[in-house]
Amino acid sequence: MDVKETKWLLASWVSRQIVLTAQALQVFDGDKLQWACKPTACTTRILDALDTTRRFPLELCEHGKTGVLINAPTASARDELLEYLYAASNSVAWPSRVDHWTRFLSVARRINESHPIGPTVPKCNVSIGLVQRHLEDMVDVYNVSGAFTDMVDVYSYFLEQERLYVAGGAINFAHTVHRLHPVDLFASKKQPPSTLTPLVDIVSTCAHCKAPLPPAVSFQMHIAMQPVTCPACDCPLLYETYKILGFLAAYPGVLARFPGVTASRYGARLHTYPGVPRDGRFATFFAALLDMVLGCEHTLELGAPSLRTSLRKLADTIGQEAIGAYTIDLVQGMFRQLDFINKMVPHAEYWRHPQVLAAAIVRYEQFMYLLGRRTRNERGHFLTTLVPTVDIALVWHAHQTTERAYRNYCRSLTKPKCILDDDDATRCDDVAKRYADTYVLWSHTFRTPYSSCPPSWEAWIGTKDPVSRLVLRKKWTTYGALPSKDNRFFGVHESFTVDALSYAHGVAQANATHALDPMPVYVTVIGTPVFDARVRMPFSHQTLLMFDGGLPYYHLPHAGANVGYGYFGQLQGGGAVVHDAGTASFGYL
Repeated sequence: MDVKETKWLLASWVSRQIVLTAQALQVFDGDKLQWACKPTACTTRILDALDTTRRFPLELCEHGKTGVLINAPTASARDELLEYLYAASNSVAWPSRVDHWTRFLSVARRINESHPIGPTVPKCNVSIGLVQRHLEDMVDVYNVSGAFTDMVDVYSYFLEQERLYVAGGAINFAHTVHRLHPVDLFASKKQPPSTLTPLVDIVSTCAHCKAPLPPAVSFQMHIAMQPVTCPACDCPLLYETYKILGFLAAYPGVLARFPGVTASRYGARLHTYPGVPRDGRFATFFAALLDMVLGCEHTLELGAPSLRTSLRKLADTIGQEAIGAYTIDLVQGMFRQLDFINKMVPHAEYWRHPQVLAAAIVRYEQFMYLLGRRTRNERGHFLTTLVPTVDIALVWHAHQTTERAYRNYCRSLTKPKCILDDDDATRCDDVAKRYADTYVLWSHTFRTPYSSCPPSWEAWIGTKDPVSRLVLRKKWTTYGALPSKDNRFFGVHESFTVDALSYAHGVAQANATHALDPMPVYVTVIGTPVFDARVRMPFSHQTLLMFDGGLPYYHLPHAGANVGYGYFGQLQGGGAVVHDAGTASFGYL
């Protein structure tokens, strides 16, 4: 809480820790005791709001004399302090706070009641109803995926969803996932539907012999990203093999011009590209392509160097894009989104609560404010990458489904008026550093902790020299600190038994068949980082389905918050990147 202190005749408000026991009420500045009195000798006086930032002041007196002036962050926090102080001064039993549901909701109530300190952030105008409707759509997907007995069947279902969306713009899960990538969605609207090829028409046949592939083989190549072999021709198949087909379809050959008989006439010769190499690798294909260009260099009027440069740029572009109708692979995107759904839906009762969603919207607006005002280097790349918590991600997803309203909101946040794209496939190899950056930036900007999941000092400081470490230590001590025990984000970085979460029917159902084999259950609540892999229900049918499917992020399904593996084996987390078109995309899982 904030305490008013006077030093050198100057009064100022500073953050202090209040410790109350049955014997004493103490005010600490770190480890240094600033003020203390016995509860039996302490009286209180509630004051009117001092200003817009200090609306819940409280005067503590010892034997009738003013001892210290405190400002609580919320009315609930002030009432709770008074309740405990009354119990301590009258030697009665302290009020019990063992109800986890009440504790979880108290975090939302604290956020909603507090007056944000720091800059005024633009309003997103996201309604609680919008987020609730998006959550119900997530519940539907959770139930549908749980009805399958095999992950290959889920894969076939997602392929069909993508086919229906590509063919006629069906409003289904593929459409929802596409809306979570607004930059690609906007670009795709310029493409005629007749030119789009659904993924099922691509990955269901061999790239070498065009023979049909069993769905299980396609799944291993397409989703598990494992090399497979065609049962018909025995040739290797990889995901990148189908990028070669995309390259050949878009650019079937090189038309070379050479001088003709007269100076005003030119001849032309079409050089066809080499076919798909037997090993199926794009690097092998591109090496053969360059050899072909070098072989016809003498026939090119302008020479081959510029052509080789153009081909390299083209190959880099195709190498970074997905196969299929769009620049993102919607089926892979559906699996990534399904993992997020599997984390959230077991706690749907919590996420449906209006107070929880109201608090999540407040934090989403603050997060987007930080995301839009990060500094850039001379190349235009962001110097800081931010990692959201699950409450922020939930509102973000719901907001992106509004399309135009979301684009307008993003343009109000950034000076280049670009769109902030939620790119959940971005590699996040240093999520601990990025989370620590987010934690410190949030605490510094809004003067409140970001979460109760501890950031890493070593990750944040990185490879800084010893002098920089000493300089930054003070900043870390101030803004990298976790909230106090009774002011924490209840449920974050904490484990529970299934019986302790009686409100969550999804948790009980997910673990019902293994009640005799207890495992700690972690929850998704306000403040849970998106990279926390422990929040997946250990024995839910959905978790076991994806584990049996061999998906990479289930190699360590119950690892710690900062080491859980993400999609395609990368660490889960977030990363903001800048598109050439002036858009910023954000990655996480």
